[in-house]
Amino acid sequence: MQVKGSLLKILQPESQFDENQFYTEKELEEALKNKKPFVLEENGIEIFKNFIRISSVGFENFQDSFVSLYKVFYHYLKGEGVGIIKSIEYRSGFMKIAENVPLPCDLTLGILKGMMKFLKAKSILVKHKNCQKEGFKFCEYEVNWMVSNVS
Repeated sequence: MQVKGSLLKILQPESQFDENQFYTEKELEEALKNKKPFVLEENGIEIFKNFIRISSVGFENFQDSFVSLYKVFYHYLKGEGVGIIKSIEYRSGFMKIAENVPLPCDLTLGILKGMMKFLKAKSILVKHKNCQKEGFKFCEYEVNWMVSNVS
């Protein structure tokens, strides 16, 4: 697996990584080392913001964003071992995804929160339900947000 330098720059802003170059999985591990969960979530939000500056196609509404979420991960990760993002369920005010990408769960939580903020969702709640660390094949996330009936 290769990791885009722009991802590593977000994780380690003081580093000398070239944003347009790809680096090894070992360099990703080094950039993630000793990061606290809340910092990883904040990094995830930044990762989404950075991605959306490059391409907002497919992120015009909740349903399209839910289907296009894989683009964020595949922008930063290349090669074999990148993992899978699965859209499991979508309805107004709720979405459920599963993933087994080689990134920490808190980073994925941040990416999901960043996407929901971009979509201007209200009362966002993102839950990490199942985790690969607990023996599940995929990490699962449920995202809830307030839906208004007023036009």
